[in-house]
Amino acid sequence: MLFLFLLMEAQKKAALSRGLSIMMLEVRASNTAAQKLYEKTGWEKVGVRKNFYTSPREDGVLYNLYL
Repeated sequence: MLFLFLLMEAQKKAALSRGLSIMMLEVRASNTAAQKLYEKTGWEKVGVRKNFYTSPREDGVLYNLYL
């Protein structure tokens, strides 16, 4: 878990150094562990893409991180 947190912090730093103001991602609706991690590290749930994934068919949950 610490490795993932450090990786996300490195990505955030790289985005800031490039002048970005927002990062976006999506995750399977069933991946609650990832969703909890994103929310714990400041990501905001902003929407759902219905039936985004196949095999199995599943919604994608959209997250934004405002830098």
